[in-house]
Amino acid sequence: MWSMRRRLSTKSYHQHLVMSRFQTITIAVFFMLCSVSSQSQAISKVLSGEKTEYAINDEFTIQFNLKVDPKTCKDGMEKTAIFSSGLKIINQSEWIELQKGLWQITMKCLVTGNRKNLGQLTVMRKTDKQDLFEQVKFNIRKDVDISK
Repeated sequence: MWSMRRRLSTKSYHQHLVMSRFQTITIAVFFMLCSVSSQSQAISKVLSGEKTEYAINDEFTIQFNLKVDPKTCKDGMEKTAIFSSGLKIINQSEWIELQKGLWQITMKCLVTGNRKNLGQLTVMRKTDKQDLFEQVKFNIRKDVDISK
């Protein structure tokens, strides 16, 4: 009789340990998902001139929407770095706050090309409280010289 009680208590103890670990892991995953969803976000959209592959001297207009800390002001957004490779930014709007914490910028770009035949636009923002990185890549067509 004693051995049967002991086995049952040992079994329930192991079930308790398994459930305890499961609950701990579930809570940890929940907090990770909550922290990811509260971080900055960037979304890009080509408004005009969108192609699967661009030729040199093609132009297109792209828009970036950035969701940042609601306390961010226009001066803070002006510190957001924008880099280009294989592209030249012809025209760029001011940062516009669409709603609290949601900012937008529109750019007109010219494809200039590079050795990798890949144009890139990178938006980067780094602050004490949040980091943001968005990179958009554009395929650039290799021009074939028919005369050779």
